[in-house]
Amino acid sequence: MKKEITKFVSGLPTNTSMKNVVWIIVDQLTKSAHFVAVQRNYLLEKLMELYISKIVRLHCISFSIYLPLTELAYNNSYHANLGMPPFKALYGRKCRSSICWMKLGEKNLVGLNLVCETK
Repeated sequence: MKKEITKFVSGLPTNTSMKNVVWIIVDQLTKSAHFVAVQRNYLLEKLMELYISKIVRLHCISFSIYLPLTELAYNNSYHANLGMPPFKALYGRKCRSSICWMKLGEKNLVGLNLVCETK
């Protein structure tokens, strides 16, 4: 189950809708599973439509909005097999994203004064 995301369970009796296989979709991160009844002879296009209609709809969001953020996080996080982030391995330098441009200065404790002023 470590390398495979989906497995087919077959050999089940056919139901009224002629579905005789259970498609098990496992989320590698959370280890949660979804079970979808399918026919053994479904084409990849049909499986894709089922995946979108049965699984993606559960999240009620479009994943395309989060793909750039996911890519940024993945490429800039430390990978043990490389010994560095993939971006640094590829370009030989750290990623210069806009969130890293701010330089830190002196730290001031302002929260306590603001609380006293509002009383």
